[in-house]
Amino acid sequence: MQALETIEGHDNIMRSVISFVNADSEIDICVDLTQTTSILNSRLIIQAIENTRHNKIKNSRSNKVIRCITEITCDNILYCKELLKFVDELRHVNRIKTSFCVGTTGSLTSTIKSDGTNGTNNDQEAGNKNQGQKLIRSTAKEIVDQQQCLFNILWDKAIPAEQKIREIEEGILPETIAIIRRPIEALSLAFDLVKIAQEEILVVFSTPNAFRRNVNSDSIPLLLDAAERNVTITFLVPMEKDDYIRLAARNLCNKNKNIKILNIEPSLRTAVTVLIVDRKYSFTAEVRDDTKQTGAGAMGIAMYSTSKPTVMSYVSIFDSFLKLTKQYEESMYDLMEKTGELSAVKQYLNDVLNEVQIFKGNKDAD
Repeated sequence: MQALETIEGHDNIMRSVISFVNADSEIDICVDLTQTTSILNSRLIIQAIENTRHNKIKNSRSNKVIRCITEITCDNILYCKELLKFVDELRHVNRIKTSFCVGTTGSLTSTIKSDGTNGTNNDQEAGNKNQGQKLIRSTAKEIVDQQQCLFNILWDKAIPAEQKIREIEEGILPETIAIIRRPIEALSLAFDLVKIAQEEILVVFSTPNAFRRNVNSDSIPLLLDAAERNVTITFLVPMEKDDYIRLAARNLCNKNKNIKILNIEPSLRTAVTVLIVDRKYSFTAEVRDDTKQTGAGAMGIAMYSTSKPTVMSYVSIFDSFLKLTKQYEESMYDLMEKTGELSAVKQYLNDVLNEVQIFKGNKDAD
């Protein structure tokens, strides 16, 4: 067999895949959304995978394992449920845009492009739609190793198909934790979170400049739009003695009653800016260079999460900061009251002393 071979035509492609599945001892399959439905509608391929399972059961010495990765969506969930019957493990990864099979002896790579359909219930119809498609078969060790490495990376990032199917059927928000290293991408995500807010936006700004940059950015119109949707917005800002920030905060609060901005006590300052939306999404961003004028220039690594434990941890931190901030403001108010009372007592004593001095002076004159 050639180290690299191009296979064309629907029937030839199907026969190659069936032969590959039946012949190799370990099969890893990565398939995009379009091919998932095409494969599942091909009774020949399902039969090949099913025969492999039966052979594995009959032969106790067989170690053949079939793993598959695809993107599971509302449109192909039924097909994926069927595939679960014929593979050892199926996992989900978002935005799969490549299709290949890799085993111990070789690999198959598809050049099939998505036609925007979700498959067909007829193999002949699928064959007509897939005219011109190609399959690259390789036995070159370098190529096989590269594709196995790619599969392993995707596999480690994937989640079990059963979990994704349950999320889709029960309308559960999938748990995600993502590290974002590109500031422009991170800012775009933060803006998108503000746009989808329905009930509440909570923000802890890391520095006075972090708030200043937001005042001068496109985030303010988005926040005002959210406030108009009756989304409550609470900012904790280290204002310190910055008159500009205090004025900007006052002006922003005056524009909508749903916006509240509190001065965070200096000892509570954090190294990151925290955004929490509807207590479902959290977004944190490091400050790389606080002297920069733009958010992208100042931002370091960002993290986005829909994981409930992670999000609620940030909510707990925000609530603690808010409580301490209110206690600090109350203490400062009490201190000002006490200071005012002491000033009044001091003034009263001064007045008494003045009257005593006047009385003493008048007596001496007599």
